[in-house]
Amino acid sequence: MSLFASFSNWVMGGLRRSKGVQYTTPSTYSEDSASTVTYDSAMQLSAVWACVKLLSETVASLPLNVYKTTPDGRKVYDTHPLAVLFSGKVNRYQTKNEFLETVLVNLVINGNAYCKIERVGYRIVSLMPLMSAQVEVMMLDDGSLVYNYTNDAGMAVIAEQNVWHLKLMGNGTVGMSPLAYQRNSLGIAQAAESAVTKIYRNGAKPSGVISIDRVLTDAQRDLIRTRFNTLTTSTDDRLMILEGGMKFDAISLSPQDIELLASRKFQIAEVCRWYGVPSVIVNDSNGTSVWGSGIEQVMQGFYKLTLRPLLEKIEASIHANLLTASERSRVEIEFDFDALLRADVKSRYESYRLAITNGLMTPNEARAAEHLPAKDGGDELLIQGAMAPINGLGKQPDPAVATVVADPAPAPAPVVPAPAGKSGEMDEMIGEIRNLARGMKHLRDISMVKTAPVAPVINVTVPERTVNIAPTEVKVNVPEPVVNIEAVMPANVKQDAPVVNVNVAPADVTVVDNHPKRAVQTVERDENDEIVKTIITYEA
Repeated sequence: MSLFASFSNWVMGGLRRSKGVQYTTPSTYSEDSASTVTYDSAMQLSAVWACVKLLSETVASLPLNVYKTTPDGRKVYDTHPLAVLFSGKVNRYQTKNEFLETVLVNLVINGNAYCKIERVGYRIVSLMPLMSAQVEVMMLDDGSLVYNYTNDAGMAVIAEQNVWHLKLMGNGTVGMSPLAYQRNSLGIAQAAESAVTKIYRNGAKPSGVISIDRVLTDAQRDLIRTRFNTLTTSTDDRLMILEGGMKFDAISLSPQDIELLASRKFQIAEVCRWYGVPSVIVNDSNGTSVWGSGIEQVMQGFYKLTLRPLLEKIEASIHANLLTASERSRVEIEFDFDALLRADVKSRYESYRLAITNGLMTPNEARAAEHLPAKDGGDELLIQGAMAPINGLGKQPDPAVATVVADPAPAPAPVVPAPAGKSGEMDEMIGEIRNLARGMKHLRDISMVKTAPVAPVINVTVPERTVNIAPTEVKVNVPEPVVNIEAVMPANVKQDAPVVNVNVAPADVTVVDNHPKRAVQTVERDENDEIVKTIITYEA
């Protein structure tokens, strides 16, 4: 960074991105802090500890799922290297929950979290967190970044592609440090804690002066100061006697005068505001929230305004930095937040009912959400069919849009032989009867859309005729009877077991050892380091 750029940054401040070291702290402060603020001193404030603990443990406790996109939808990808890595130990020291807690602590305190990536081929086999205080980000002349990591062995320079850098809002290369930017607020909180500590250390005794109506020598002043020192220090409650016109006057303000208790309460809300956490969630009994009075409304607001942006930031960073270019179009990373937003039993069952009756969820899917076993016939989507458009209620049906639901055309009636000489007349009459029966059947099945069907009135005139119909032969198929016969041996009859004599001639036995002595397995992998072919050869 040039001298002019350094001077401009010191005078003007603001976010800047230039070559060299990337700074995460403000260039200037408006006022000096009431107390020196460090990572250790800040974490000793209960509000800071509670907010950092809440954010880190909440995110770390959420299931992190890997999905594969397919033509049939999204499916869980349990065999992906990242899914396998997060299901066990992420590194030699930490499980998935412990790893994410460390990452989130560095992120919410320093604004940046760094993890060293260890690969075997294209497969990530380890993610080792690097403490933010030990990492310095530098931009080279070509715009690439390198990470200078300082440890007991000295400084190691790590390339950009070997570091997973998770950052909060900032200049694009590094995130701004919340600890550095809230220095003055934390300084006031620390000063209030220090004042309370001093008050109780001195037995809640105020500082003051002893006045006397004559001039004392230096030796006399030192003697009086030594003998009456317990008036303002220590927890000694001995009765002190002032004589010779001595008078003690308190000069320090009392905790009530400086509103120490109210100041400490305000600092809790002030710290929570920096981290986007409602104070009621960190056990502040005096805290209130504008997000609602119930814990469900507070959690919904906390999720939408604080946790959801943080989770999406982590998901996007994993997708961009821990997946290969070919995987980014077909693999998705997502936290499962349903368990944290789980409603009460009544609300859940009501939502299941609406989803099932509207064809959005099968009964077995609802049972699976409640960790209940599936039932036969529960995998079909159901929907209520007794529904009609609201703008059609109370209107007469339009014949042009009437829907006729009819059975398939009836099968032709059997031909009835007619008496000789009257064939034409008989055929005509039988045809009229068939048409009448077919028309009655179709009219029975007519249903009109929008209104209930009205039974039609049909007048049919049939001339009187005499018809001789030959008897119809009827065949009935009767299944053959099945007869079960059970033989019961009388109780007084005994049957001896048969004796079977078998002569087996001895035969020569030859053992041939044709088993292989060694099996060699060879695997072939693709560019994503996934196994595509396995070959096993046996050696004698």
